[in-house]
Amino acid sequence: MKNRSMHGQAHLFVAAIRILEHQSKKTPALDDICAMLSISPERGHFIARKLADMEIIKKISGGYENRFVIDRHLNIEEIPRDDPLDDMDKEIKKFMDARRGRSKKIEKIRLEGEKRKKALFDGIGARIKKDIKENLNPGG
Repeated sequence: MKNRSMHGQAHLFVAAIRILEHQSKKTPALDDICAMLSISPERGHFIARKLADMEIIKKISGGYENRFVIDRHLNIEEIPRDDPLDDMDKEIKKFMDARRGRSKKIEKIRLEGEKRKKALFDGIGARIKKDIKENLNPGG
């Protein structure tokens, strides 16, 4: 879904519900809506939850899946049009930044461990060489 504002996503989501209701003559399931909009089910759940909280759509819980109907589509106009990044995008960005920071920290610890290991092996190697030299020349 190219339209990144929540306002645009809400319009597309409601339009998908209308089209799917028209085509199949039944209320659409979330998987059908997500397939039509080419979005992940997680993203679809996120949008559906936001729209349900604003009473734009209603969720109908069935035995096997949840279906959605349009409730108050005019509430879409209350969503700010200029919000390019919604909460989910912000959370994903925050998570990725934290992950990058953790990766850098892990790499730093790994490099420090390699340096310590090299220093330890160099020290052991020097002691072994010294011991070998002393054993070859016991008197001096």
